[in-house]
Amino acid sequence: MVWVTQSIAAEKVIPTWSETMSAALDLRHFWETQTHPRARHHCDGLEHWVQFMDENFLTHFEREGIETVMEWGCGRGEMSLKIAQRGLDLHLVDLIDASLDLAELKLICHGLAPASRTQVDDPEAIQLPVERVDALLCVAVVQHFPTIAYWRQIAAKWRSLEPEVIVLQTRHADDANRQPQDYTKEYIYSLWLTTDEVLSQFPGYRVTAHHVDRSDAYIWSPNANFEFFVLERS
Repeated sequence: MVWVTQSIAAEKVIPTWSETMSAALDLRHFWETQTHPRARHHCDGLEHWVQFMDENFLTHFEREGIETVMEWGCGRGEMSLKIAQRGLDLHLVDLIDASLDLAELKLICHGLAPASRTQVDDPEAIQLPVERVDALLCVAVVQHFPTIAYWRQIAAKWRSLEPEVIVLQTRHADDANRQPQDYTKEYIYSLWLTTDEVLSQFPGYRVTAHHVDRSDAYIWSPNANFEFFVLERS
């Protein structure tokens, strides 16, 4: 298993609408087979709130003079498009080729393109296309990491990129008090990170923004939190 890095040429062939929809449907099928159908409407509701937070992050990037961004976990490319439309140099990273394809197609359909795309497979064989970036963005991804060891390997790679700003959204709770519905277990309990664990991985950074959203906590567990961090180099 290896990391595959592919540079994106400046000239792109604009895909047809049917090609774009085919990629979208393939990716939708993948995600819909990962979770129980009853869980998806909760995730859709959360996504609207995340989109609001996205705009806050982008404003922060502009204020700090950010020029290069690595989006770790591009998904369907919703945030990717917002970043590229701000004129930022965007590097896409995802575990799934279909996600990278869809995010790239979304950009191409708007006359844009990522600077690079990287498929993640084995964290021990990471080869990224750049040595540093101004900002690292990872939203609604970390809870899907398989183990703490994997998370720490990825966090070490993020540190090596020396970003000025790290935007991270994760989920954590007191696992001694879990009371989830069965259909949420596989999706939401893949990885538990405490605030201390997150911060311990980024020495030399200070927290400049921190938000804990408990509005949807009842969906998963009485003690479940969606937690956002903006970390900046001290």
